[in-house]
Amino acid sequence: MSDEENNYLDESQNSNYYNSKKKKNITIDDIDGKQIKNVKITSPRTKAAMKKLGYKDSDLNYLTYEEFLKNNPNFFGEKKQLNKIRYVCFENLRKERINNIKNEREKLKYEDYNDSNKNKNYSNFETEIDTTKFKSTAIENQKKELQRLKNKNELELIGKVKYELEREIMKKKAEEKMKEDNEKAEIYQKNLLKKRKIEEEIKREKEIKKEKEEKELEENQRKLDHERYMKEIEKAKEEEKEEKKRLKEAQLKHEEDEKKRIEFQEKVNKMLEDYRLKVEEKESIMKEKELKKKQE
Repeated sequence: MSDEENNYLDESQNSNYYNSKKKKNITIDDIDGKQIKNVKITSPRTKAAMKKLGYKDSDLNYLTYEEFLKNNPNFFGEKKQLNKIRYVCFENLRKERINNIKNEREKLKYEDYNDSNKNKNYSNFETEIDTTKFKSTAIENQKKELQRLKNKNELELIGKVKYELEREIMKKKAEEKMKEDNEKAEIYQKNLLKKRKIEEEIKREKEIKKEKEEKELEENQRKLDHERYMKEIEKAKEEEKEEKKRLKEAQLKHEEDEKKRIEFQEKVNKMLEDYRLKVEEKESIMKEKELKKKQE
């Protein structure tokens, strides 16, 4: 999906969200699965769940990757892949907060329902006890049970308050630690930038030295190539001269071989001619003899 499509989607979701603000209380459901940048929860039960968990509206705000980096300047200079991972973790944490709030809201609904039923039962039970004229053992036991349940609820309330206080203390400690970590990260980032600047200066000096050495090597190589070229030309001339000499000798040898071949062929032809004449002479003599025999 392109940046233009993302921006359109963000604007559409924010528009739907702000339109819902005009109609009803804004609950956690109105931002679940949406990319809302300026969250303002107004639903009492959702706000109660957020308060119990220690969340603020700003904890639910959606940030783009660029906005995330802008809000965390100590990440500048880090590897892009590492910052992408951090952003994904940040976004997953935002979604986890939304889920936690939804779960806590359901718990509050359940507790409100139970409290309503308990109060109704307690009220009916006390009325029945007050109006009855019988003080049997069973009724006394029911009163004791009622008192025990009230004490239990008070202990649970104290436990919840204690839990909230401990959670607030832990949250403050976490904020202080985060602040300390951010300060350390800032110092580390400054030292890192300083170190990188020194490394870049050293690298630049090495590059200048390397460029100078490469130029010297290139000049020396150019001279060597020129010398090699001149030697190759001389060598080519010598080879051409030798080739001409070889061709001339080969031509003379060929002419001599051809002369010998012609002389040999002439001898062979003369021998064949002499042989042919002898054969004809013999044939002629034989014919004369045959003729004489016939005449006798």
